[in-house]
Amino acid sequence: MPPLDAAPAPAIAPPQAPVISLLDAEKVYQTGEVPVAALAGVTLDVAPGEFIAIMGQSGSGKSTLLSVVGCLTGLTGGSYRFDGEDMSRAGRNRLAEVRNRKIGFVFQQFNLLPRLDALANVEVPLVYSGIAPAERRTRARAELEALGLGRRLGHFPNQLSGGEQQRVAIARALCGRPRVLLADEPTGNLDSKSGTEVMEIFDRLHAQGITLVMVTHDEEKARRADRIVRVRDGRVDRAVV
Repeated sequence: MPPLDAAPAPAIAPPQAPVISLLDAEKVYQTGEVPVAALAGVTLDVAPGEFIAIMGQSGSGKSTLLSVVGCLTGLTGGSYRFDGEDMSRAGRNRLAEVRNRKIGFVFQQFNLLPRLDALANVEVPLVYSGIAPAERRTRARAELEALGLGRRLGHFPNQLSGGEQQRVAIARALCGRPRVLLADEPTGNLDSKSGTEVMEIFDRLHAQGITLVMVTHDEEKARRADRIVRVRDGRVDRAVV
């Protein structure tokens, strides 16, 4: 029995529920008469604030996995829970709402609208969220300035370097204050200097507690994550997770 004047033991925080939870997830595509299993029973949990890198050969299922996590592709078997909600049972409208309000996307190709300047590009997701114009402009400006683009607000995509375009895309993904940021080969079209700058941005976001899931072929960049998840033939390779 501890002495009466002993200091109380520090409280142990209960473990946080996963923000992403896949259980025996399957995705089968029908190509002609031949079914193709892009995912063949993936079980994976991602904790809030965790940074994971997904790696695998072309055709291994990693992009399909990211698409499922981003509520862009439904499952044909198993289950997927995002932020505690069973997305396997969600309807199309609910999936769109979750994508718009809780998930930010960064792609290899930037996907900026060529007729809009940087500021207007970042505002686009907020238009669909019903945010008032003044608030949209304030948020977009703040995100671009935080990423070092305060002097490029009025520039169009063709007036920006590849690294600058990707930073605009990251600002756009963050403007809605997402729960999770998904990145599909975010440095694939960048030179080494710009790629390093993007990874440094991800490091800062990770330090701020944002959950990051990144698909990459680059082993060096993958090692910056908390954990590397390797996908092979539609399954998570448990031997190397």
